[in-house]
Amino acid sequence: LYGLDILNQDAVSIVGQFGTVLLTRDGGQSWNTQYATGGVTGYFSAVQSVTPDIHFAVGTGGSIVRTTDGGITWRSLNSHTTKPLNSVRFLTPDVGWVVGQSGTVRKTIDGGNTWTNSVVATSKNLNKIQFANTNFGWIVGDSGTVFGTTNSGTIWRSQTSGSGLTAGVVAASFVDSAHGFVVGQNGTVLATTNGGSSWIPFAGLTSGILYDVQFLNRDTGWAVGDAGKIFRTMNAGGVWTSQLSGSVRSITGIRFSDFNNGWAVGTGGEILRTTNAGLNWTRLHRELQIQSNLLAVAFPDVTDGWAVGIGGGVAHTNDGGVSWIMQASGTTRYLTGVSFTDNLNGWICGRSGVLLKTTDGGAGWAGFLTGSRLTYNAMQFVNPNTGFIAANTGKILRTTNGGASWTSLSTRSGKNIYGVFFLNPSRGWAVGAGGVVSATTDGGASWITQTSTTTHTLRAVHFATSNLGWAAGDRGTIVRTTDGGFTWTSRNSTVTQALTGIRAFNTMGVWASGIGGTILYSSDGGTTWVRQNSATTRNLFAIAVLDSLNAWVVGSNGAILKNTQPGLISTVRPRGAITKPFSANYPNPFNPTTTITFNIVRGGIVSLKVYNLLGQEVAALIRDEAFDAGIHSLVFDGHDSRGGELPSGVYLYRLLVDGGKFQHVQKMLLLR
Repeated sequence: LYGLDILNQDAVSIVGQFGTVLLTRDGGQSWNTQYATGGVTGYFSAVQSVTPDIHFAVGTGGSIVRTTDGGITWRSLNSHTTKPLNSVRFLTPDVGWVVGQSGTVRKTIDGGNTWTNSVVATSKNLNKIQFANTNFGWIVGDSGTVFGTTNSGTIWRSQTSGSGLTAGVVAASFVDSAHGFVVGQNGTVLATTNGGSSWIPFAGLTSGILYDVQFLNRDTGWAVGDAGKIFRTMNAGGVWTSQLSGSVRSITGIRFSDFNNGWAVGTGGEILRTTNAGLNWTRLHRELQIQSNLLAVAFPDVTDGWAVGIGGGVAHTNDGGVSWIMQASGTTRYLTGVSFTDNLNGWICGRSGVLLKTTDGGAGWAGFLTGSRLTYNAMQFVNPNTGFIAANTGKILRTTNGGASWTSLSTRSGKNIYGVFFLNPSRGWAVGAGGVVSATTDGGASWITQTSTTTHTLRAVHFATSNLGWAAGDRGTIVRTTDGGFTWTSRNSTVTQALTGIRAFNTMGVWASGIGGTILYSSDGGTTWVRQNSATTRNLFAIAVLDSLNAWVVGSNGAILKNTQPGLISTVRPRGAITKPFSANYPNPFNPTTTITFNIVRGGIVSLKVYNLLGQEVAALIRDEAFDAGIHSLVFDGHDSRGGELPSGVYLYRLLVDGGKFQHVQKMLLLR
């Protein structure tokens, strides 16, 4: 979450990634949550609540959206730019400005229906626009950029911020035409008492980045930054006191309605509230809520998992499902299949021939063309090179080069194929409409039709060995084979609901999931089945199983369930304290610094190194040092181990604990 605005202590508007808009009118007791708002699937960086009914949000690709009915409906407005927009400020419901990358400034006098360019003499990224009144306003940006106006934005004049023209200025707060503060990178805090003609620096607040600042009068204000930092001053910046936010995430925005009631937001869906001037902060949200139907799930290990679904939704966890963060897929199509061979390399398929690939754990997804417009229903990669997609009209697609090219294969059934499973690159099975089962021993080049003993549609298939396998489908159908599919026998599932997923963790333990919260478990290789208490009536569409203690099920309205022991399912959308190691950096992209935060569950030897895309080590931030359990952070300044400045580009950092017992790789983008 990147921006917020408040009308009063209970009415708050919040925006963030994936076109997210959150609105509350009762102090956070309930939320109106929207994704892809106004058709925007990227991020919103800022929001302004002009009146209870009129709100504007701006963000990626020059996006501007407006609501005039309190957030019920949103309309996309033409900003006449594709540059990312970072800030919005309206003086009246009609007159307003937006600012953004590469010196972008736009003004409207008709409520956003039309926008015109405002001349500001810079090509620097502009991060914030703020007005003290209808005449006096300021724009701040990278490299210490500050512009001021005394005539409602007719003319913007450059001001010297005094930050040495190196540190980016991220936010500003002015209480009148003379008195204001700006904050930014490297802990920059500057104050002016003459409208920006001169600036006074304050040192020592933090070495990290400060993302936002708000002053209520000349003396009292707050600033927020990385690693959960919140500071308050009561003497015009002379002394700043650190406040305990209870968060380790970057706090990106803060707003107070009065001297006691305030709100703050941050990365990972963090929402904080205080009613006593920040002496205590209450955490309301810990991660973005997943509202869409999730249709497929994959866990390459017990830590990292991905779930995908309608509207292009991709959710990722790196703590075994305790918390989930949305990733940008770049599409709004239905996503129906996902497969990962490790925690970096994964693929997604969907309707209308959608195929996506990531090599960095979902930080970025690239689209691939298969040359087909078929509907893809499921997928599996057996290794980083070889993968298969189940499609309509009896088609199977195969790649042997990691998705660079695909070959269309026919099962000769002509039926829609809904499930596919391969034990290795050669031996596999496909199931689908009308109870069809097809088998191959040559990687799909040829297929043999097997008799499943059912005419009900089969939606999932899994094999524990080359002989022992199961398929599940409509009307509670489960069929089992012990001879590789030459013969199939029907088993009593004890239910009549459609079954959509089936997975085994060995030859005896098998899970099945389905409609209406149905979860079944067999401890005797699928001979008998016992229905589990799933604690939900939501439709469950897919299941991933690693072993007896690690199984996950996903379904409608963002349902995610995990087992806690063999044959027992835990609560929907498990949340709570982080029990697995994690690492993250913010900001990302960054210039010139980014803060890397990591958690280790128990003390150990830690290594943290940065690599280029060729796999070459460019910087060693931590070399086999002993760390206690807990959350730690450090600042990476974009320099290599010899002190040289790294060029713009994509870099990877790798966190190793105890020589690799745990490792996590994250992509970061340096922009000079």
